Amino acid sequence: MKNRFISKSMLIISTLALVFMLSVALTNNADAAKTKKKRFYKNNHTSRSISNSNPSVVTSASKACKVKKGFTKEELIKELAGLNYCELVDRTGRDPEIKLPSISKEQDKLAGKEIELDINDIHYMQGNCSNTTKDGIYTVIQNAKDIKAGKLDIKVIPRIGVWKDTTGRIWTVDHRRLASFVLSGSVKKVPAVWLDSKTVIHDKFKYSNKENGNKMVITVGKKGVVIERDTSKDDEKEDGDDSDDDDENESDNENN
Repeated sequence: MKNRFISKSMLIISTLALVFMLSVALTNNADAAKTKKKRFYKNNHTSRSISNSNPSVVTSASKACKVKKGFTKEELIKELAGLNYCELVDRTGRDPEIKLPSISKEQDKLAGKEIELDINDIHYMQGNCSNTTKDGIYTVIQNAKDIKAGKLDIKVIPRIGVWKDTTGRIWTVDHRRLASFVLSGSVKKVPAVWLDSKTVIHDKFKYSNKENGNKMVITVGKKGVVIERDTSKDDEKEDGDDSDDDDENESDNENN
């Protein structure tokens, strides 16, 4: 009887020990997987501004973009030589959020569709954006210089998310990418993808532009680099709309 009790006790202890060892092994494997995943993410997903589909481009850009965050005015002017900007201004704080324009009713029907947009058809939701990406590795200015020099192909950069309001204006939620395209002065067509209304509403806090989305400031240290979209086509479109209205009125008069 005593031997049977001892045998059962040993069996229970062995089982518990085995369960404990399996538990420890599974925990270690999970921790190792997490560490490996973090390392992979750090090495391959360094920025939303650069796609990891072409590692050679990422590596090249990574080395090129490790520039200091602050510049004197003279240094910044030199850094911006040959790039497409309006003026330098003193840096101001983040603009407060303002009411988001009404989203087009057809937005969810467009969601997910890829499109190539004229760079001047896209408006800025934000009044300003930082020159440096969140990970501190890339900068708008250096990306713009690399795009202009042909070192960085915009095809390897993720498409920018865009949406349309009820008046037909197109807005972006990805400002640093668009800023680097505009600043380069060499991009005419922008690879974009339509967002759904839920995503737009989620990013409504970004809407702070007091210039009707026509201008934005890239903040660099204590200075700001102003970029703007060419609004001359807006006037042409308005003129075109007016002429269409005139034609319709003339047609109505003739019918009458």
